[in-house]
Amino acid sequence: MVGHPEQERYIRLLLKAFLSGILICVLFYGMFFIFRKEPFSIYAFLRLHQNSPVFVLVDMFPFVLPAIVHFSVYRFVKYANILKKRLAEKDERIDHYWHAIDNLIDGHELPEEISESDDPMLKRIRELERKIKRSSEEAERSKMEEEKKAWISDGISRINEILRRNRDDIHRLTQEVLSYLIKYLKACQGGIFVINDENSAEIYLEQTASFAYGRNKYPDRRLSVTEGLIGACIQEKQTLSFSEIPDGYSHITSGLGDATPDHLIIVPLLYNDTVFGVIEVASFRPFEQHEFILLETAAENLAASIEALKITLRTARLLEETQKQARILSEQDVKMREQMEELRAMQEEAARQSEQMATFTNAVNHTLIRAEFATDGTLIYANTRFIYKLKYLGNADVEGKHVFTFIPPRDMSWFEPVWNNLASGGRHFEGYVRLFTKDGQEIWTMATYTCMRREDGSAERVLFLGIDTTEQRNMAIDIEAQAEA
Repeated sequence: MVGHPEQERYIRLLLKAFLSGILICVLFYGMFFIFRKEPFSIYAFLRLHQNSPVFVLVDMFPFVLPAIVHFSVYRFVKYANILKKRLAEKDERIDHYWHAIDNLIDGHELPEEISESDDPMLKRIRELERKIKRSSEEAERSKMEEEKKAWISDGISRINEILRRNRDDIHRLTQEVLSYLIKYLKACQGGIFVINDENSAEIYLEQTASFAYGRNKYPDRRLSVTEGLIGACIQEKQTLSFSEIPDGYSHITSGLGDATPDHLIIVPLLYNDTVFGVIEVASFRPFEQHEFILLETAAENLAASIEALKITLRTARLLEETQKQARILSEQDVKMREQMEELRAMQEEAARQSEQMATFTNAVNHTLIRAEFATDGTLIYANTRFIYKLKYLGNADVEGKHVFTFIPPRDMSWFEPVWNNLASGGRHFEGYVRLFTKDGQEIWTMATYTCMRREDGSAERVLFLGIDTTEQRNMAIDIEAQAEA
């Protein structure tokens, strides 16, 4: 029940209880006989027990007290053992608690015996462990997300700096952006294709940048806007991603012996729902979500810069063309002024010549018989002397008549070939020609028939000029007749 030191104390305690019982008996009986004023003797002691057996109980005190002490010690020891066991169990639980807390502090998982315990406090600790683990995981995820956001922000900031620095050359702009993206993404190669729509009748994709295995390439490639994967990306206006590059995809080539990139991403240069081209990037590892975000954001910013650059170049080109046209117009204005001066001088000269021609024409009309015929022989103009000599009443009386109307029938045999030659643009005719008047008489004329030509040399009309030689001809005939007589 007890150990060796406790056993000695227990024996001493029983002995003290026994002695105390004897002392109590002695005191009791001593006091009893003193109060009765009776001397103590064995005979008196025995007679007292004989008369009052209850005093036997007093005699039991030396044995009752040790028994009471023994029972009390037994109960105490039993309770102490129970309490000690409980304290030990409590200490053990506390040790478990501290062990669990130390594991939580050190970031270790709880031991199996703690994890499977039904102790309420350990259950709370396990719940705390789960919460701490969730919080740690969330903190780690949050940290990773913040790092990814910072990574994206740094990349976009650098790309925007490149965009601000290159605003006049689309090839240099796209080459610097692509070179930075490939290095920043730790990819192996890529290219940028820009839609060339300067000629609306021939729109095509022009590869303005290429980068492979740490070196800039300078391609000169043209593709259809509907060709292959790039064309599909443009048509769908969405990012395309492949974990295995299709066979025969010629844009991606090996730069490490036989190794060819496994992963490909094609991102449209999309801004305000308008596609300006695509970026394609190839890598030996899969692309992560934050890398998709970086590429799509960079593509949008690049598309906006390309749009602004195209507008700038188009404006500069239009300005240059406008300035060139202004110079041409200025030169033309100077030439026009000179030509106007020349034209004014020519008009003045023409007016002077026209006046001279009018004077000449009036002189001709007053001197010569004049008429103009179309190439089909129709009379289109006749002067006053023509109308007067042929005895017509006016222009309305002669206009529209055929040239043969004015030729006597007996002269048609030789005149008709002459006329046909003139009407077809032949040489002019000079000679005596008889003309029929309206009243059927004949007059002799010294005439010329001249073909008037157009700028292309074709015959336009025939001019007739003649002098009335009827009197001279008649005089010559009379002289000939007299000479013959």
